[in-house]
Amino acid sequence: MVVLPLLRNLINQMIAWSAVSLAGLIAALLGTRLLVTRWTNLLSKAAKDISKGTLHSFPDLENAPAEFRDLGMALEYMAKKINEREAELHESVAQKQIMMREIHHRVKNNLQIVTSLLNVYARKPSSEATKQAFSDIQVRINTLALVHRHLYESQDLQEINLAPFMTNLCNLLYDGCGVSSRRIRMIVDIPTARVNGERAVPLALLTTELLTNCFKHAFPENRPGVIRVKMRLEESGEACLIIADDGIGNANPGEGGRFKMGQFLIDALTKQLGGVLEKSGPPGSIISIYFNLYRNDSISEGEDLSAVQIA
Repeated sequence: MVVLPLLRNLINQMIAWSAVSLAGLIAALLGTRLLVTRWTNLLSKAAKDISKGTLHSFPDLENAPAEFRDLGMALEYMAKKINEREAELHESVAQKQIMMREIHHRVKNNLQIVTSLLNVYARKPSSEATKQAFSDIQVRINTLALVHRHLYESQDLQEINLAPFMTNLCNLLYDGCGVSSRRIRMIVDIPTARVNGERAVPLALLTTELLTNCFKHAFPENRPGVIRVKMRLEESGEACLIIADDGIGNANPGEGGRFKMGQFLIDALTKQLGGVLEKSGPPGSIISIYFNLYRNDSISEGEDLSAVQIA
């Protein structure tokens, strides 16, 4: 019978010890939460917000232990410096964009001035060949001016939207060719894509040369017809520019330096694009240029069109 009181006493001691241990564990957890986990969670969240650039206000660490306050001050200082640097970069980019836009705008205006000067000289008494040469140069300068106009109107000043650019270019050439819209109709079908200035310039000049030839030579003696400008574009950037007419076919527009110069320019510009040109017809004339719209590694760097020799 003496054993029962001893057993009961032992059980009571074990229960008391367990209660004390549990209370100590709860106190330790609460203390850890109050003294460590709470502050580490706040600092961890602040660090993640800093890395994402979404930190709007730094957490209040006034009641945190000194070590956490020091760490918080370091993070807050780092966030402040990052924000200041980001603001400086944004301002720098904005200033450069303004400068680039101004450069493209001035280049376009200067090209228009050159065109006006050529127009003045073209009015002076001279041979038809000289007048035609002035006219050809004006058309090519206007093409370059159009490229710069679309560049300074773009958001990044480096790429232009292909569809409106090519449509504007074709309309510019069509309006400048002097033919009646009732006699020659032009259909333009260009996909929506973005192209950088390095690709836009040779593409625009090549289109100018080919379309100008169509206007001049495909429909003699007031013959009516249709000119189609179309581009097929794949996701890889492989493109095919097609300029087709239902005129008299691949007729030689004439012998002499002017025709040879035009052909040399077409060959040189196709080479700049890293493309291949194919001709077919009659009936009519179909010219297809296969090239990559985005890849620049095929461009002949420093290609000098002034090196073209006219026999």
